[in-house]
Amino acid sequence: MFFMVSGSTLFPSVERSGGKDVRSWYIKRLKRLMPMLIFFYDLSVIFGNLCFESAFDLIKAFIFPTIYWFTGALLLFYFIFFFIEKSKCPYIRVGCAVMLIAGCLFWDNIYSERYFIGFLAMLIGAYIRKRLTDILNRASDDKGQMIGMILLSGMMYVVLKLLRGRGLEVGGVIHLGIGILTIMIAAGILIIGCSYEDKIKNCLEVHRNIRYAIKTLSEVTLAVYLVMGFDDRIIMKQIGALSTFPLSYFIDLSISFLLAYVITAIDKKLQHAMK
Repeated sequence: MFFMVSGSTLFPSVERSGGKDVRSWYIKRLKRLMPMLIFFYDLSVIFGNLCFESAFDLIKAFIFPTIYWFTGALLLFYFIFFFIEKSKCPYIRVGCAVMLIAGCLFWDNIYSERYFIGFLAMLIGAYIRKRLTDILNRASDDKGQMIGMILLSGMMYVVLKLLRGRGLEVGGVIHLGIGILTIMIAAGILIIGCSYEDKIKNCLEVHRNIRYAIKTLSEVTLAVYLVMGFDDRIIMKQIGALSTFPLSYFIDLSISFLLAYVITAIDKKLQHAMK
């Protein structure tokens, strides 16, 4: 869902930028990700068991699935995404989708599948944004059909997860199916959400506390992801020995959100200073 929303929100900025403006466009996104990412890699080296034996290991940590694979994926996806969306070829997105699906089948493991499926979701998110008016016009005729698609995809997702849990792979097809169904569910939720955009805006204008909560959560999302990666490996190893589920779960969430809020506040000040 995150990758799909990323593709949807990134598309207008790519459209506004010049054809050769990839440098400034990409640097702007690097400034958003890199300070916090470097900070957490430093923490992992100092307090954890993370060790970079060579310069290649350090570079790989930022672009290939490692501890923080999510941000590594974004660093790689952003650059490729720009050129795909700027391309005048009408079939390039379809060609990329086919290659991503083939890549998912060829390298069928949890890390690579996330990479391929994540980028596929980003491209579909951009397509939804590009054709949003037409898609909403079609969806408005029968929202029940869209909701039915989401529910059916959800049931099929559960079935495939259960089959995979029993060790059934079928050459990676089961894993790929899980990824495709996830994209279908995310696309349906995104389209339905967009169809109620005006009502949601009006609701948030009235209920400003809810708007503040959503704004705060959206601002700390990146930090929460990075904190949880560090927290689960370092902090919870100590706390986990002192508490059991569900208490350990709530402690983990509380620590993650508190640290994420503080770190985001510091990061915002740094971002402002870099402008």
